[in-house]
Amino acid sequence: MKNHIIISVILLIAIMTVGCSNQNEKSNSTIESTISKKSIEINNNIFKNSDSNKKISVKEAKNNIKVYLNTQKQLLGQPAVIYKMSSGNLNSKDKKDIEKIIELTNKNDENFLNYINNNILPKDYDKWSKRIYTYINNSNIAIINLNDKLHNLKKESKEGKMSLDNFKDILPESNVNGREQKKIEEFLERENINTDVFKK
Repeated sequence: MKNHIIISVILLIAIMTVGCSNQNEKSNSTIESTISKKSIEINNNIFKNSDSNKKISVKEAKNNIKVYLNTQKQLLGQPAVIYKMSSGNLNSKDKKDIEKIIELTNKNDENFLNYINNNILPKDYDKWSKRIYTYINNSNIAIINLNDKLHNLKKESKEGKMSLDNFKDILPESNVNGREQKKIEEFLERENINTDVFKK
């Protein structure tokens, strides 16, 4: 999950809760309207690998990282999912879809971690696969927890309890940051692993 998505959501909520000019309201309203009309797509084809105690080739390792990351993009990486989670106005279908997305995301992470731990990966790939997993998993946790935190933030704003200190609680964990993401992107580029996960 790209770090800028989390920050974008935070900024979106900040604008929604603190307020803005009429021109900005129109612009934000147009963006929100476009995203809100998009439906959530359920991708059941998550990362799966039943190998155990296998010596994984470089080609296999590259492909498995790519599948894991691209699946991530198709799950919590969807703008419609992020928007609907932060909007607080979910119908029954949206709630059901988001619950399914979270379930699949958690399973995707779990399957990839099991694959890393249960097999022998090529030199450097073991370290980087774990690093990628840790970053993506922590990003997912931040996004999922963001839902509750943003709703609390909106509630406090309506009650007149809003202050800049409130925003500190919704920032992601320190290991979900642009610096770590850049290092992962450099590894992916160096190893020629093409994935859409970090693309805007």
